[in-house]
Amino acid sequence: MSGSTGLDNYFWMRLSDEQKNAEIPDEQTAKDLDYLTKENEYSKAVLKNTEGLRKTLFDEITGRIKKDDESVPYFENGYYYYNKYTAGSEYPVYFRKKGTLSAP
Repeated sequence: MSGSTGLDNYFWMRLSDEQKNAEIPDEQTAKDLDYLTKENEYSKAVLKNTEGLRKTLFDEITGRIKKDDESVPYFENGYYYYNKYTAGSEYPVYFRKKGTLSAP
């Protein structure tokens, strides 16, 4: 919505690129990492009893996904766009071909 504002309760965790790339974390970065570590530990502890169910559901869902799936190409501004998954890869490869699908 234009003109609306939202409240970001986690703005205090925002880091600059310099802070993210620093070899030695500064005080703010250390504080953020400590907070996130504690949140992750808490989540793990609370969800411990669902571990087996989550693995079962994950295996069932991923077992239904084709490992070599490909999207339907679409044409826009003189180019064909599509993506393709390859067996053993977790992420798709994105393609853009000029004019024809057989283009390099």
